[in-house]
Amino acid sequence: MTPAALQFLVIDDGGGLNNKTPTPQTGRGLRNMDQRATRIGGTLQAIASECGTRIVLSLPWDVLSADAANKHNNNTGNRSV
Repeated sequence: MTPAALQFLVIDDGGGLNNKTPTPQTGRGLRNMDQRATRIGGTLQAIASECGTRIVLSLPWDVLSADAANKHNNNTGNRSV
């Protein structure tokens, strides 16, 4: 049986996204990750609480396996999603 999706889970038990300390620049990392995941049919969730931050990235298995096969067969070089 082939899984429907591949999930990555990252948990931070520190201040994470709830840190109220001002930073010199506004980050775009999560927004860019969300856009890239959405582009291939995946999802990204960022859940922040007093206990830390939890990031869940879910990518559709069929897209991942098809993309890997295309890269292997076509040898097109680097490609960013």
